[in-house]
Amino acid sequence: MSSPNSAGSQPSKASHPMFVIGPWDIIEVGSNSLKESQLYGLFNYLSSVVIVVPGKGELNAIVDVAGYGSCHNALCDGTVYMLFGRMVQTTEKGQYHFFFVKQMNLVIVPSSQYISCEGRPNCLIGKLAVFGYGVVDSATEVTTPGGKEPVRSLCVTLIHTNYHNLV
Repeated sequence: MSSPNSAGSQPSKASHPMFVIGPWDIIEVGSNSLKESQLYGLFNYLSSVVIVVPGKGELNAIVDVAGYGSCHNALCDGTVYMLFGRMVQTTEKGQYHFFFVKQMNLVIVPSSQYISCEGRPNCLIGKLAVFGYGVVDSATEVTTPGGKEPVRSLCVTLIHTNYHNLV
C-alpha cells in the first residue's frame, strides 16, 4: 500500500526495510563528508558479507557501509564491529549499501582474529541476522533428510524496499 507524497499528487513507494545486525569486518576506510573544522559527517567504508555458494565455496560479497558520526569515533579498517542498520539496494544490478546507526556499534576484535586457517570456513559466515517486512517474491518447499523421517521446510524470498532506494 502506498501513501501520497508531500505534494499529494503521486503515491510514494511503500517501505519494506531490511534491518541487519551482526559482525562487519571493515576492509577499507572510504571518503567522508567533513569540511574544514567540522566534527560530524557521513563516513563511508568497504566491507563484505561472507556467504557459501553451493559448488563454489566461500564468497565475499562487497558491501558499501555508511554511517553518520563524529571524526573522533569513526570506524577503523582492519577491525570487526557489531553494527545495526538498514541494507538498501542502490543499483539495479544489485549493489547494496548498509547504513548503520552509530550509537549501536561495538568494537569486537581486530580482523586478524577472524581470518580462517586453510581448510576451515571463515568465522563470519552466517553471523548476520536480517529481519523486517517485505513482499513475498517466491516460496519453495524443500525436503531435507532428518533423524527418523525427512524434514519439510518452507524457503521464502522477500523483496525489501526502502524510502532511500535509488532503484
